Amino acid sequence: AILLTPHSLVGPFIPVYTGAAEIYLAPSTEDELADIAAEYRRLYLVLGDAQAGEVQALAQEWLDRNGFRATHEWSDSLQVLAYGTAEGTPPLSPTSAVNASLGDEIVLTGYALSSGAGLPPSSSWQAGGIIPLTLFWTRGQVAPEHDYNVFVHLLDENGQPVTQADSAPVGGSRPTSGWDEDEQIVDRHGLLLPQSLPAGAYMLHVGMYFLETGERLPVMGSSEQSPADSVALQEIKIATP
Repeated sequence: AILLTPHSLVGPFIPVYTGAAEIYLAPSTEDELADIAAEYRRLYLVLGDAQAGEVQALAQEWLDRNGFRATHEWSDSLQVLAYGTAEGTPPLSPTSAVNASLGDEIVLTGYALSSGAGLPPSSSWQAGGIIPLTLFWTRGQVAPEHDYNVFVHLLDENGQPVTQADSAPVGGSRPTSGWDEDEQIVDRHGLLLPQSLPAGAYMLHVGMYFLETGERLPVMGSSEQSPADSVALQEIKIATP
């Protein structure tokens, strides 16, 4: 489905759109958004220039908290954001523990993979799908000095990324410098699998970096291994089409 805001986009959009997606005005209530997200496994939010009318900001805020943002692109003055959705309530607690420290500032306590934006987590995934990943963060021993971005990479057998997602936590609404002590940050990401991705086994990695320099936070796991710059979560199997 496609959600449009402001409403003035509808007139020029419908005559030129030739796809099969259902088109909605971006709802102004969370209940309406939840109903749409329950019906469709992929949502596109199209944001127009605020000068053309009132932009429904609730839609993006809600989707960043409850959906899995996979892409964010600009087309002239329009923003197009793609989200995967999950069946049922998105995870509110980890299903897999990690407890990896990123420097002294950030701790990745765990993660969860949802069903609905692809195949169930225990099954193989399909090229072209969206992997719905929820990360659970807390503040480390010291308050974060910078606002860090999160990266999610899928690596092939040679350790090379085949697809990735990069964004600030929770769509930019929860910068790391503002995290409170003992607070849990629920951070959802959608990893879009290329249509041309060959079948096989890949590794899912996550980490954080400082946008201004590209420098990654060093990672130390609970096993006290040598520092790395990403956390390996699990193997992802891509099925033959």
